Amino acid sequence: MAAALPWRRVQAIALEDMDGDGDLDLFLARADRSPADAAGTGAARLHLPEGDADRLSFAVPAGCERLDVEARGTLDGADAAVTTHRAAGRRVGLRARYAPRPAADRGVLAWISGGRLEVEARGQAGSVSLRVTCDAPEVAGGRLSLPLASAEIDPPPVPLESESLLLLNDGAGRFSAAPGGWGQAVAVMAADMELDGDMDLFLVRASAPGSMENAADLLLENDGAGRLSRSARFLPGDDPDGEGTGMIWADLDGDHAPEILVFNAEFDGTMAGAARLWANPGTANRWLRVEVYGADGARAIGARVEVIAGGRRQARLSNPWPHYAMHGTQGDLFGLGPGPSAERVIVTWPDGTRQERWRVPGGQTLIFQEGQRVRSLRRQESGTIFRAAVQPAEQRPAPARPPASPG
Repeated sequence: MAAALPWRRVQAIALEDMDGDGDLDLFLARADRSPADAAGTGAARLHLPEGDADRLSFAVPAGCERLDVEARGTLDGADAAVTTHRAAGRRVGLRARYAPRPAADRGVLAWISGGRLEVEARGQAGSVSLRVTCDAPEVAGGRLSLPLASAEIDPPPVPLESESLLLLNDGAGRFSAAPGGWGQAVAVMAADMELDGDMDLFLVRASAPGSMENAADLLLENDGAGRLSRSARFLPGDDPDGEGTGMIWADLDGDHAPEILVFNAEFDGTMAGAARLWANPGTANRWLRVEVYGADGARAIGARVEVIAGGRRQARLSNPWPHYAMHGTQGDLFGLGPGPSAERVIVTWPDGTRQERWRVPGGQTLIFQEGQRVRSLRRQESGTIFRAAVQPAEQRPAPARPPASPG
């Protein structure tokens, strides 16, 4: 009989052994995504019931040569956009001839009055996102978001309880919340950033109801006992507060320590935002990669992989696609800490059969395929960490692949 968990508003989960006891724990990324009106400098999100009217007033700074309103959404069940000839039908130029308030009583209206840009949405049910900018040649980048002077919009609904949290497993499938809350998040992914044998977490965070400002994304380092703290060592090169929509874990510099690349949206849900790279400063700790394949040669789902190194046990479930908005190659990467090898590697297949290897040196990839002998791909050691040997493309051998069928 399935047991109901009391936690709601879950957007994504990470299923990992966070406290080193061999049991799989849960991290829940939660966010209250209930519709709520919100407005900020240069942008707004408006949710309109039938007959509702929301109004925004933006101050027009000196030096603005042309104002642009970008608006898109759905009104009365149909896609809606402020249209003109510029920028693929997404912008409208406001000049002196737009100064009077338009006569229409439905839709998204915009006009200039008393040195302010007035924007009003009324008379139609739906949802609209908008952004207001101006051409300002004297400003860096030539574009400027207009400051919000006032807003007459509906207050946000009472937010539901939606704090992201870590649930520790007692080994019998009973979960209890670990200390600490991490705000609202829409995605989470786990990887061993320091190759010390502890799974760390990265959160793509969301804005609170009624706010236009996304909370900063977080990288949480694990002390090995499931106690998480915000990392001060791994930070992006610039502002991390984008509206994250997806991310990739990958080793981008060849040292086997993973980096994080976050892709951000703009106000209208596109992928037009700037990507953010969270660079890993590297580590002297050793690594071991364990890849598991089913009998058909496809990456296995649901096999349990355990690595014992330095007297500590790391346990994971193989899952090459942990989340629709995430991708990475770090789920099969195990940190060994300062030790040169793992004492034992165990793969338990979904049907209960097991394969094991003992005294496994670091700096290599073990390939397990159901029903086959274990294969090893060795790597060249360079300095204090293991690095893959790099060759020109025309000299690089084809990557080894697991056999397609038992033999």
